[in-house]
Amino acid sequence: EGEGIPKSWNTGVNFSNKWDKDAKHLNGNMRFNKLNNEAQIKTTTQYILPDTLFFQNQENNTYNSRNRKRVETFYDVQLDSSSSFKATISGTLGEGTSNNYFFTESLNEEAQQVNDSKRRTTNNSDNEAFSSSLIYRKKFKKQGQTLSAQVRQDYKLQESDGFLLALNNFYEGNGNITRTDTIDQEKIN
Repeated sequence: EGEGIPKSWNTGVNFSNKWDKDAKHLNGNMRFNKLNNEAQIKTTTQYILPDTLFFQNQENNTYNSRNRKRVETFYDVQLDSSSSFKATISGTLGEGTSNNYFFTESLNEEAQQVNDSKRRTTNNSDNEAFSSSLIYRKKFKKQGQTLSAQVRQDYKLQESDGFLLALNNFYEGNGNITRTDTIDQEKIN
């Protein structure tokens, strides 16, 4: 987390207008955001234990991308000197992609392979959110007395589909593979 150099694109449009002596107000925003992050990391670690010495080499390549589109609007109207009505609507659509490759190998003190692991993970996600609200406000003649009524509706959907594929090899001292195991999983949310 927090690795790599992010590239971000943002753009948006805003509209706002008041009329009828500022008794009516319409406002709307639309925004688009894209964020990509790519990282390449290589690490070599030496472990010194009381009875042995070994090395571990790691290489990680990651690419993540997110897109988001958001729309917000409201209409506010002053019905008379003491009451107002406001309608608000907002919605978001988003999608994300993640691709990660990991390679790890362990070597003994003679630089012979003990084990290695190749792992690839991918994830694709989609999300939707929608919200709307209606608010009515009535101010009474006595200071500090106000009646407010609000109705709100929210909708949210998130889906993702991820894969994990791994190949693990274990070696003898002569470099021959003694055992191999694999993981092939899909996770759907």
